[in-house]
Amino acid sequence: MYKHIRTIITTTFTIFAMLFGAGNLMFPIRIGIESGEHTLLGFAGFALTGIVLPVIGLLTIVAFQGSYSNYFGRLGDWLGQAFILACMFVIGPFIAMPRIVGLSHEMLHPFIPAMPSWLFATVFSALVFVATYRPSKLLDIIGYILSPLKFVSIASIVGIGMFSGYYPETTSMSVGDIFANGCTSGYETLDVLGAIFFGSIVVKLLTEFVEKDRQISTKDAVKVSGIASMGAAGLIAIIYLGMTYLGAFHGYGLEHLNAGQMFSHISFRVLGEYGAALVGITVFLACFTTTVTLTAIVGEYTQRVISQKRLSYAMSVAAVLLLCVGVASFGLGSLLSYSPYFINFFYPLIIVTTICNALYKGLRFQPIQIPVLITAVILLLYQYVIPFFTGTLV
Repeated sequence: MYKHIRTIITTTFTIFAMLFGAGNLMFPIRIGIESGEHTLLGFAGFALTGIVLPVIGLLTIVAFQGSYSNYFGRLGDWLGQAFILACMFVIGPFIAMPRIVGLSHEMLHPFIPAMPSWLFATVFSALVFVATYRPSKLLDIIGYILSPLKFVSIASIVGIGMFSGYYPETTSMSVGDIFANGCTSGYETLDVLGAIFFGSIVVKLLTEFVEKDRQISTKDAVKVSGIASMGAAGLIAIIYLGMTYLGAFHGYGLEHLNAGQMFSHISFRVLGEYGAALVGITVFLACFTTTVTLTAIVGEYTQRVISQKRLSYAMSVAAVLLLCVGVASFGLGSLLSYSPYFINFFYPLIIVTTICNALYKGLRFQPIQIPVLITAVILLLYQYVIPFFTGTLV
């Protein structure tokens, strides 16, 4: 694989940039603040659901040679296609993409106070279109430009903060609660869902759109993707750990703030007046990179499946982004109000599907429909049916 070292490095940074979105900046800091002197334990819980599970998803979709149709096809033709459509609903212009745009606007609002949400969404989406409409350049744009900039901006805050902080404060949470809190925060990143489709597009980009002097076979693309996935997991783990300790060292007195405000205040504490500029750059890069990737995934699906190739790839991307602008214009608050009902039911089903597929590839474990069905019934009972009859349904 030595001849593909350049591609492996680029792909590693690409996967890192895809997975490490704006939300990932917030959760580790909150864990550090809440865990206090048990920061490492809180990080361990977070790593279990926020790193290990997504890596399993990445390696599993790579084992399926990047085909999410085959990945979900094990559920059956009809159910598999329904799952894929639901995934596109979650990661696409109805939930994830407009939430990212809304979060980016909220975080950057102090620097652009006169820009309304609809105008910000329009400008942001136009920039995403420029970076996305040519898939042949996507790997280079993310791997060579966006990802290194994002990594350097985050590493600057973490690196300086690790050498200039106070000792963590004592926490009142029990050891069990600290670990469980970390697991819950890792779950909230929804990175398993992202990992499946990010891994799929990476294999596709490697096999179809690399430049001729770097053309590689599907077999080598799968190997490169697998190695790069582990490398990206290592980078993410280092950044997560650093940001967790950043919260523990610099998060005193910030417990009452939301996760985004915590990151902003800590950046100012670490970097002083330069913190504002770096916060803006980091948040924009985190949001932008993830949105570019999601747009490419949903745009390709729209062209190939929804439009049956009647639309070009560029037109499909434009349609996805226009819909995203419309939804994002309603504001972050309205998006956050309806999305949990869908995600809290659907995301566990994706996790069970991923685990079953990983066991299938590793141990030839065949069952998948029954485990997913049992999970769905349990979720329906505990989230909707029982609360409805007990009067606790929110």
